[in-house]
Amino acid sequence: MVLVVVIGLIMIALTGTDREALLSPGPLTFQHSVVGGCAGCHQGFDDGPAGWVMTAFGKAPEGHGDGACHTCHDLGEHAELPHSRPPSVTAALTDAARTHRTEHDSKTPLEFRVSGWLFADADAPTSAVGCATCHREHRGVEAHLTEMPEGACQTCHTARFASFANGHPEFDRPLFDRRARIAFDHAAHLDRHFGAAESAGKAPETCTVCHLPTDDGRAMLTGSFETMCASCHLADIAGTGAIGPTGIAFLAVPGLDLWELKARDVDIGAWPEWSEEPLSPFMVRLLARDAAVATDLDRLEGLDLLDLRDAAPQDIRAVATLAFAVKRLIGDLLANGVQAAETRLARGDTDPDVADQAVTNRTGNLLGHLPMDVLAAAAKDWFPTLASDLARPFPELPDTIAGPASARIDTAPPPSAPDQSTILAPSSGAQSDILAGAPSTDQSDILAPVPDQSDILAAPVLDQSDILAAPSGDLAPAIGQSDILALPSADRSDSLAPPLAGGLKTFQAPKVPAGEALAPPPDKAPTPPVTRAEVASPPTRIEPNVSPEDWMRAGGWYRGEFALRYRPTGHTDPFLRAWIDIAAAAPRNADGSGLLATFDGAQAPGTCLRCHSIDRSEAAPLAGVGAVNWSPMDYDPDIREFVRFAHAPHFSLIAESGGCQTCHAVTRPGGTDRVAAFQEQYRQGDPKTGVVAGFSQPTVATCSECHAPGRAGDSCTQCHAYHVGTFTTPTVPTRMQVLTPRE
Repeated sequence: MVLVVVIGLIMIALTGTDREALLSPGPLTFQHSVVGGCAGCHQGFDDGPAGWVMTAFGKAPEGHGDGACHTCHDLGEHAELPHSRPPSVTAALTDAARTHRTEHDSKTPLEFRVSGWLFADADAPTSAVGCATCHREHRGVEAHLTEMPEGACQTCHTARFASFANGHPEFDRPLFDRRARIAFDHAAHLDRHFGAAESAGKAPETCTVCHLPTDDGRAMLTGSFETMCASCHLADIAGTGAIGPTGIAFLAVPGLDLWELKARDVDIGAWPEWSEEPLSPFMVRLLARDAAVATDLDRLEGLDLLDLRDAAPQDIRAVATLAFAVKRLIGDLLANGVQAAETRLARGDTDPDVADQAVTNRTGNLLGHLPMDVLAAAAKDWFPTLASDLARPFPELPDTIAGPASARIDTAPPPSAPDQSTILAPSSGAQSDILAGAPSTDQSDILAPVPDQSDILAAPVLDQSDILAAPSGDLAPAIGQSDILALPSADRSDSLAPPLAGGLKTFQAPKVPAGEALAPPPDKAPTPPVTRAEVASPPTRIEPNVSPEDWMRAGGWYRGEFALRYRPTGHTDPFLRAWIDIAAAAPRNADGSGLLATFDGAQAPGTCLRCHSIDRSEAAPLAGVGAVNWSPMDYDPDIREFVRFAHAPHFSLIAESGGCQTCHAVTRPGGTDRVAAFQEQYRQGDPKTGVVAGFSQPTVATCSECHAPGRAGDSCTQCHAYHVGTFTTPTVPTRMQVLTPRE
């Protein structure tokens, strides 16, 4: 009877209105306090005692498991699997952990071995883990749902150990699975550059000058170029001290051997004679869209366009085609502007009449916002007859182009002439030997004593060509007294002699005693006539005192003699960035490699690729396209990894023990090998090959100094996350209430 009464009372209580309070094991956490009854989480609760039994034994209908949790918590497609990972990924991680444990000979404590025997095989992970296995409710309003009992994680894990300080595997895996996106060698800067005299007052004094924590304090971000690098490297970008022009030749008139083209009857129209500019890679990229021109460009590769004497006829024909293509390019840009550039810059796998959308969105940057007037002025100066050249059939080539000069044979050799190559040999006739003994009629020997006295040092004769000789005999003084130092003569050619009697009457100089011809004038001298000085006319224009390159020191377009050049405007220059993206995106065996070489090297304009690395496609690293790393590693708070570490709480603990280098010691080179290895990792495309980190990673011994029981704690969930992947923070999809206008 007592048993019947008890069962009856239980049934009445469980079917009453207070059954939830009677059955509840404790209050919910504040996050779940708004669920609203047991049925909000326990979906089989309304099925009554029979449904509870079925749920307890796993016989509940579909959706009665963790489905209620997934209505609020979106943890991805594999939310119920261990670590929200597919089974294949979990199996691979298990194999790696088993190998690691074998290599390090770690022993599993007895309690974990017993746990594995009783409940599960750690080497064969379960197919699903319920949410309530780790997240225990009904422990109070302020309870933490992510807290787990000590050792709960190791129940399933292959590598099991006593504690973090006793048995935890060492951090022997790389801190980064790829090279840094920005090529910055910490050791080289600390040991060489920062200590140099020219870096005084510029080098950072602390790590926080370049690296600051994120808003959540977890990751450390890299600062901007202006904050970290500009004090030393801004001049490199501006081109100060660079060898050669600091601007990039964008459109240039390539220098051609016009004399050889004319000798072979090839007419290319007006062309600057003295240009020595090479064909710029930018023009190659703009010209190569035409398949015929691209073929000629390949043929001319390695040919010296300034010396075509040994060029084959087909090479000459290709040069003429190139000249026409250059004129057509400039004419096309003048006539059609941006649309012409978009068509020429589009990828070859698209319709020539349809512009590539990726190019269209950045055409302004690819052209550097080149002003039309600048291009028009250059075209008028280079090709004054451009319109007429493009209007006629061009180029005009003969049916047969002659071969090289060395291969041509003249039918009638010129008549032989006497060899007078030596001017010292005795000869007849013209007396080409000017040192011959006997004078000839042409008196080419100026040292011979002859009547015409071409020897100005000889004795004086009638014409007195010897201006230093003294007159003698009946020749003195003569009317032709060309010797201005001789005695005065009637023609007064001696300007220092006293005046002669009967000479000019307008002015009579006083007699001066002999030897005082240069004496000062008398106190009273006649006043010379006043002459009006001519006033120079004012200039019609102001001539610049700087070159075009210096004038555009802040960046932009300027015109050289035979090229339009662009000078970088500073860091993140849009023109350089757009063209480097195009060059890197081209396969290595395409024309992009030549274009990319323009921006590579210590003296390249902008020196962009000294710091910004290029990642090649992993599928085809030798011929695949690449992407330029313009920014350092991005931090996405929605991406959750297995290991999590918050930097901000540790700052006060390591301030006195060495700062950041307490955990991240800078790797010092043991000679030059490490420096070479650090640079070598950026000379190939794969970012995960030959990775050399700039600093070391933390060790278990360093972390366990603080992370121990009774101090900072050593539970697994302090550093490790269970759910990994990308999870966005849920937001409330509130509709905007837009008021309709009243009629």
